Amino acid sequence: MAKHFRQPGGQPSAGGRDNRGPERQNPYLSTSQQGGQPAPQPQPSRPQRPQQRPDPEPRQAGEGRTSRRGPAPAPAQESSEWPALPSDFAIPVEDHDVPSSTDRGSEVVRVKRRRRRKRAWPKIALVVVVALVVVCGICGAVLVNDARGLRDDASSLMSQVDEFSKAATSGDSDAVKRSAASIAGSAQAMHRTTEGPIWAAAQFVPVLGTDVRQARELCSSLDDLATNGIVPLGDALAGVNLKNLVGNGGTVDIPTLQQLIQALGVMQQPLGTMASTLDSMEPFHIGQLNTLLDKARPMVDNANRLVGEAGNVLPVVPGMLGADGQTKTYLVLALNNVETNAGGGFPGAWGVMHVTDGRIELDDNFQAFSGRRDGDTGVDVTDEEVSALNMGGAKENPAVTLATPQFPRAASMAAQAWLRWNGQAVDGVIAVDPVFLQSLLAVTGQSVDVEGIHVDGSNAATVLMHDTYWNFPVEAQDPFFAAVASSSFKAVLSGLGDVDMAKLGEALVKGAETRDLQLWMADEAQQAAIEALGVSGKLSQDPVSPVLGTYTTDYTWSKIDWYLNMSTVVGDPVKNADGTTSYQVTTTVTNTMTPEEAETAPDYVTGANTSLKRSRGDMVTGLFLFAPAGGSISDVHGEGGVFTATEGSVYGFDVWNCQLNDGPQETTTITYTVTTSPQATQPLTVQRTPAARSFD
Repeated sequence: MAKHFRQPGGQPSAGGRDNRGPERQNPYLSTSQQGGQPAPQPQPSRPQRPQQRPDPEPRQAGEGRTSRRGPAPAPAQESSEWPALPSDFAIPVEDHDVPSSTDRGSEVVRVKRRRRRKRAWPKIALVVVVALVVVCGICGAVLVNDARGLRDDASSLMSQVDEFSKAATSGDSDAVKRSAASIAGSAQAMHRTTEGPIWAAAQFVPVLGTDVRQARELCSSLDDLATNGIVPLGDALAGVNLKNLVGNGGTVDIPTLQQLIQALGVMQQPLGTMASTLDSMEPFHIGQLNTLLDKARPMVDNANRLVGEAGNVLPVVPGMLGADGQTKTYLVLALNNVETNAGGGFPGAWGVMHVTDGRIELDDNFQAFSGRRDGDTGVDVTDEEVSALNMGGAKENPAVTLATPQFPRAASMAAQAWLRWNGQAVDGVIAVDPVFLQSLLAVTGQSVDVEGIHVDGSNAATVLMHDTYWNFPVEAQDPFFAAVASSSFKAVLSGLGDVDMAKLGEALVKGAETRDLQLWMADEAQQAAIEALGVSGKLSQDPVSPVLGTYTTDYTWSKIDWYLNMSTVVGDPVKNADGTTSYQVTTTVTNTMTPEEAETAPDYVTGANTSLKRSRGDMVTGLFLFAPAGGSISDVHGEGGVFTATEGSVYGFDVWNCQLNDGPQETTTITYTVTTSPQATQPLTVQRTPAARSFD
C-alpha cells in the first residue's frame, strides 16, 4: 500500500514517517498555511546536495543521523506563490526501503570492485594459461624423456628375452635364473615409470593419450609376466640341466620332465594375459613403438601357443613314457611315400616300441610288411569309406587302412590288424616316413650302413624311396627297407642325448605340419593331448579356419610316385549373398617320368595294375578332394589325361573321388569351386598327402 509524508503542523499522517532534523517546509503551501510566519530570505551559499529521501523507519522528532560533513544546511526557502493544496493531499511512493546515502555509497564501492574484478579476469586467465603451458611443457618433457627411456629399456628387454631362450634351450639353468632376474628388473622399472602421476594424467590427452594408456597396460602386463611367470620358471629350473632331459639311447628323465611341467604351468596365465594385451592394441602414433610392437607380438603369440600346447600335452607325457614303472607298447609304422596312400604312405615296415620309466627300446623283430590275408585283419569299414575312399580291401590288407586321410581312424584299424596278426595289443601308433627319418638323422648327426649302403641325414629319403627299387631285386627290396628303417630309428634314439633341442623341436613341428609324423593314442586323454599338439593327423572340423584336402592313393600298384608332382593354386575369394565364400581352385597332377625311364625302370616301379594302365609308364592316381568343414565342392572338371569323378561324403565331409591316368610327362589339370561355411573368417588353406620329394 502507499505511504505518505507528514502533513503540515508536524503531525504524521496515517502510515507516514517522521522527518529528520528541523521540520521541512512544504513548497506546495503558502506562508499563512504554514503558521503565518514569513519565509526567511535565501542566503547565498554553496550549492546544496539533493534533499535526502525519508528514512525507511519512523524516527522521533529531532532524531537524525550525524553527517560526516558537519551540520546539515538550512532547508531552502520555498516561494509562497504556489497554490494551496487540500489538507488530505499526499504523494504516493513505492512500498520498499529507500537506501540511505551510506547504502548508496557502499553500492558504488561494490560496483567499482566488480569493475576492477572484471578488468582483472583477463590477467588472471593469462597467468593460468601461462602456468598451464609451463606445467604441460614440463610434463611433456618428462614424458618424452620417459618414453625414450622406455624405448631403450624395451630394446634391452628383447635382448634379455633372447638370452633367456638360448639359456633355456641350451640347458644352462644358472644362466636361465640370472636372465630371468634381469628381465624382471627391467620390467619392474618400466612399470614404475608408467605408473607415475604424469603418465596417469597424460592418458586423457586427446590422440596421444591412447598411446600412453596402451604403454601403461603393456608395462603392467610385462611386469606381471616377468614377476609371476619368468622368475618362477627360472627358480623351478635351478639346478636342472635340460640337456639331461633326453639321454643317449632314448631315455627320458621323468623327474626332470615333471619339474619342467610344473615350471611351465606357472607361465600360462601371465603369458596369456600378455598375448591378449598385445593382440588388442591399436597401432601407436609413434612409429618406433609400432616397430617394437610388431617384433614383440609374434614372439609372444608363438610362446603363448607353445606354452599352451605344452600345458595341455606335457602333464600326460609321463604316463605315455611309462612313469612309475609302467611299460607302454607302441606300433611303429614306417610309411613309404613312393607308394602314396591318403593317410601317408604304404607301410613298408612295422614293429613295436616299448617304453618303461622313460627308457625307449625298439624290438629287433621290426619286420617288412607282408601281403594280404583274406578276411583276417579284423577291421570293419563303413559303406561310406568303401564308396568314397575305395577302402573295401582293408578287411584283408592292413595297408589299405592307410587309404583314409583321417589318421586316427587309420591308426586304430592298423592297431587292430597288428593285434589280429601278432596277438599283441598296443597303446598307440607312431607313423613316420623317410622324409621325417632323414630329418632326424640330420639333427642327431647319426648314420647307418646296411648292405654296404651308407644312409645319413642327406640321402635317407632317396635311398629308401628310389635306390632300393632300382638297385635291389624284388625279393630283397622290402627286407632292405625294413632294415634301413629299423637301424636308422635306433641310431636316432641313441643320439638324442647330444642333440640340439631347438633343432629337434623344429624337426618335430615341421613333421607334424606336413603329416610326415603322425601319432595316435588309445587312451582318450592322451589322444586329446596329441590333438592339441597338432600331431594327430586328424581332419580339421573347424569351419572358421577352412581347410581343403587334396589326398592321393596309388592305383598303379607300384613305387611310381617318386615321379608324382602335384600342386594346388587357390584363387581370390568371392563373397556370396548367403554369407559363404567361394574360391576357384586348380590342382595339377603331373607324371614327371621320362619315356626313357619308363622303358628301363623295374617292373616294381612301373606297376602291375594292367587293368587300369594304358602303357608301361602310365601313372594311375586316386585323388580325393575333401571340402572344408561345413563347406562344399562343385563344378569339378579335368583336362589333359584320363579323368573321372564322382561325388560322395564321408566323416561329414563333402568328398569328390577322382581317378587320373597320366603317361610319362603328361599333366591333368583339375578345376573346381570350393565354397566355405558362412562361419569361415580365415582364408582357405590346402592340405595334401605327404610327397616323396619336392619339385619346387
